[in-house]
Amino acid sequence: MNIYILYTGGTIGCVGNPLSPLDGVSFVKAFQSIVEPIIITQIPGCQLTYDYFATTLDSTNMQPGGWVTMAESILKNYSSYDGFVILHGTDTMAWTSSALSFMLPSITKPVIVTGAQLPLFHEVSAGSYLLNYDTDALRNVLGAIMFATMAINEVCLFFEDHLLRGNRAMKSNANQFTAFTSPNYPALGLFSPTPRLNNSALLPLPPPAKVIDNNLTQMMANIAAIGRRLSQFSAISFLVFPAYYDISGNSVLATMLSSVISGTNPKVKGLVIESYGDGNVPDFPQMRTLIEQIHTSGVVIVDCTQVDAGQ
Repeated sequence: MNIYILYTGGTIGCVGNPLSPLDGVSFVKAFQSIVEPIIITQIPGCQLTYDYFATTLDSTNMQPGGWVTMAESILKNYSSYDGFVILHGTDTMAWTSSALSFMLPSITKPVIVTGAQLPLFHEVSAGSYLLNYDTDALRNVLGAIMFATMAINEVCLFFEDHLLRGNRAMKSNANQFTAFTSPNYPALGLFSPTPRLNNSALLPLPPPAKVIDNNLTQMMANIAAIGRRLSQFSAISFLVFPAYYDISGNSVLATMLSSVISGTNPKVKGLVIESYGDGNVPDFPQMRTLIEQIHTSGVVIVDCTQVDAGQ
């Protein structure tokens, strides 16, 4: 089985203090020397090919352009591989797996998105790494690759032994290993003690018509979200989502937030930001400046994670 692995960044590839994602070359080198031998012993005959983002990301900063890059990478290599694994940060992993499920309709090969709550490696000296055996990272990688060798016709999210439909998964815990759930659809598979699929929940093999729509950039051109007014308190609840920049480079998130704040009557007195993970928002300069301006204008800002538990 030939498996294509795309590394985008995220906690799974982080080292150092403070943690930051390894660049693609360093991560692949460490993965090949430390993790690949373990995978080969578990999945004999499995051959891995690696790719990576030119600039690796904390997933807080994942944008629609990143989704396009992932989808285009899969399309470019679709005929050459049996399955695809995307290594991703947890803050926006559910957003990514959902977006890819609509960008890659009617696929006949598995696309598995995974990551970790804690890093895969730790640095023992400059450029030298060892495996973290006591984290969730290695098991998530092993499970994702194993499911990528199976007969699955859709985009999935794999985490803590559970294979979930990509557009039914949500991050439900900010710091536990069981970080993702699928409240309204059963798991597609379970890794423990041995991998098995829930065949009745999987998508059927699609008809051999047009498999994939290549017009990915156009598909992602318009992204929007809604700010909710909490009228009793003269406050706005604003959901952070992975579209700070649209495909054309326009700052959608900042523009929307600014409009919501300035366009309300009576004047907004409070802003509740529904952020990622432990309370993270994109750290682009314009976003930081806008939040500072809102605070300086007298608006009380409360940071409230979107995640249900683990705060």
